[in-house]
Amino acid sequence: MLLTNTNSISKNSISANIEYPQSFSASIFNPSKYLSFLQ
Repeated sequence: MLLTNTNSISKNSISANIEYPQSFSASIFNPSKYLSFLQ
């Protein structure tokens, strides 16, 4: 289950990096905040 979640997060992160590079960079330091952004 953890692996599945990681895969979906990775795909979302790649997409977000194109449209929201600042948010993607922030996710490296504060992933929980970035997950809230995805929701």
